[in-house]
Amino acid sequence: MKNSYGWLLGIFVLCCVGCFLSKPDDFLRDASLNLGAGIVGSALVIFFIDRVIEEREAQERDRKTSIVLRELSKPLCIHVALLQRMYKVSVPPAFKNFPQSVSSLFADDFYKNISHLDFSKKTTMFQPAADKIWLFYFEECAEKFRLELHSVLEKYAVFMNSDTLELIENIRNHLFIRGFQEFYKPNLSLTLLCGEDMLSSLRLYLNNIEKLINTVNQIASIDNKIDIDVGHWSEVVCPKIASARQEDPIVLFRLVVGVPTTRPI
Repeated sequence: MKNSYGWLLGIFVLCCVGCFLSKPDDFLRDASLNLGAGIVGSALVIFFIDRVIEEREAQERDRKTSIVLRELSKPLCIHVALLQRMYKVSVPPAFKNFPQSVSSLFADDFYKNISHLDFSKKTTMFQPAADKIWLFYFEECAEKFRLELHSVLEKYAVFMNSDTLELIENIRNHLFIRGFQEFYKPNLSLTLLCGEDMLSSLRLYLNNIEKLINTVNQIASIDNKIDIDVGHWSEVVCPKIASARQEDPIVLFRLVVGVPTTRPI
């Protein structure tokens, strides 16, 4: 359509030149005026057709974007619930000041307490015979989250903008979500999120999670926005408050260019 404007403009200029150079009663002048009027009408028609096409294309892009973001909503909700549980079990026993929204979940208090999370302790969310330690439970949840993100990318990457694509790639390739099972040692306290290196890396990860949540929430209805369930903070809801807290956490490894390196223990 844009090429059409160029052709019409060129012909219109020729008409103006012909009209200017011809005599008042000359055939060329009348023909130039008639052709010029036709060109103006054609340009207006093409302009309005362009606007209709662009509007429909924008609506289709918005529709596909909404589908993509809705697909991300469920796995993000489940992942936020996991992070909420991890925070709950790592706070002190008498802790009461729990955040009331996802926007306040990842404040400084989160990082202060999450470093006390001992992944070797039981989750206390299942029957005693089926219960598992936090490390194994986290590994299962993290792997499921990564697979769901990968599935969304496979289906809808072509419809995503570059910012959303980059966010998802950064999240699913981060150390935190790749897991820590290789550091498991029986009967050993596993405060895997202790230390400035790990907490700084975790901040980057959760910043990306927040950005992705905000992107999804921008198009979600009020009832479907991603948020924490404040009812999960209750003492009668599993897991129990402070149930996986290690009062004296030990830094088990440091990061070297983003790669965990075990320390002598």
